[in-house]
Amino acid sequence: MRYVVLGLLGLVAVIAYVQRSAIGVPAAAIQRDLELGATQMGAVMGCWYWGYALLQLPAGWLADRWGSKPAVLLYAVVWSALTGCVGLVSDGAGLLAVWD
Repeated sequence: MRYVVLGLLGLVAVIAYVQRSAIGVPAAAIQRDLELGATQMGAVMGCWYWGYALLQLPAGWLADRWGSKPAVLLYAVVWSALTGCVGLVSDGAGLLAVWD
């Protein structure tokens, strides 16, 4: 069971890495669909990266406090819910609200 959990944690890390790295790929489509200018898209991308970076310390603290399994479960549920909400936004402000 230990190796299954380790494998799943590794898979979560890979998925998170790919999502962080690949966000630039759909950026042009997002910008076009939401009719955002270059400055607005830059603000959206910056907000995404800053939000991700700033949550690293609280996430680590929570994982230390609760343990890795409950913390990763919480992170996966919240991340999935927010990712689903991205599909519901209709403008840049909504995207900033979901990604921030």
